[in-house]
Amino acid sequence: MGFLFRLQIMVFVSFTLLAQNAFPESENFVKDIKSRSDSSNTTIFITALSPFKYLVYRLENPDRLAIEINHVQNSPAGDEINLEDDLVSDINVFYFKKAEIWRLEIGLKTEVVYDTSIHGSTLFIAIKEADDKKAKLKKDLSESQETVDRLSAELAVLQNRWQKEKVENRPAKDSADHAKQPGDIEHNQVDELRRFVKGWIEAWKNRDTLRYSEYYAVSFVGRDMNKTEWLDSKRGKFENAMSIDVKIEDFKVIVEKSRTVVRFKQHYSADNYSDTGLKILIMVKENDEWRIGSERWRPLP
Repeated sequence: MGFLFRLQIMVFVSFTLLAQNAFPESENFVKDIKSRSDSSNTTIFITALSPFKYLVYRLENPDRLAIEINHVQNSPAGDEINLEDDLVSDINVFYFKKAEIWRLEIGLKTEVVYDTSIHGSTLFIAIKEADDKKAKLKKDLSESQETVDRLSAELAVLQNRWQKEKVENRPAKDSADHAKQPGDIEHNQVDELRRFVKGWIEAWKNRDTLRYSEYYAVSFVGRDMNKTEWLDSKRGKFENAMSIDVKIEDFKVIVEKSRTVVRFKQHYSADNYSDTGLKILIMVKENDEWRIGSERWRPLP
């Protein structure tokens, strides 16, 4: 298995030599991705058609582990793997056609250590929680309990005093201010994103290319296309379709660390074609406005 290196300070790079003339690089592709997890360990298995070279490195904001395989064709493996455990938040796949680079990104929930090994044409990525992380958490909890109790008591006194002063000195506008409850900001964000998606769908249904393009970030990446390539492909579909209809359900907003994700079930129909699938929008802020930073879709039965 080799040595484990901390993700916060090390980048582990490992290469496996291809057998000469045995497997032409241009014909290789990733054919399967599997995972296995328990309470303290997660293992990802990546299997290609033939042996391959790979690169492992860390990305931040949000914290994730990236595995790149060069000189491969677009993979029949899906662009998202449903995995949710104590260590990994999600797993996503990207393919960059011009560079022939296939990349797997593993979202991380906590400080971990990892190890990689390759056997034949299967790469193993073993991830587990860092031991010192558990020890530090246990120590912090033990040392802070007394402080928590003291602060809780002080908070109760302050709350009682504040409530008393509020009743005695309530201004005329206090009843309106009091209507704002904790959690309003989160609900407002969901409503804001719901309105964003509604406008985006209207531009899509009306085949308004200019307005549709305004919903995408400059840094947008969709499968193997940047924003310009993506909009060019959409423009062709808009021109060829007599009508487009899009309906959504099960709208959800997920916020993890600095990442905001919008998910919903999408029903699409245009002329003689229709499909239903899960749409995933990775949202980013540009000039303090929401934009789509990445868009993915997978079919649903």
